Amino acid sequence: MSRPLIGITAYLEAARWGDWVREAVLSPPSYAKAIERAGGVPVLLPPLDPHLAGDHVGGLSGVLLAGGAGLGA
Repeated sequence: MSRPLIGITAYLEAARWGDWVREAVLSPPSYAKAIERAGGVPVLLPPLDPHLAGDHVGGLSGVLLAGGAGLGA
């Protein structure tokens, strides 16, 4: 039996790699670790136009709404 795919909402935030600062899609790793411990496979969901979200979550078994500034937008 395959493990369920669980989406995790993420947010855009400035992130640093060496001297570079770029906008990145982020989520605290504790969410992904908790889903793995519960037997699921975490899938990071970048912020998208809400009208397109259904196209991207149709194959998921569930979604963890992690919160953040963009969740209510």
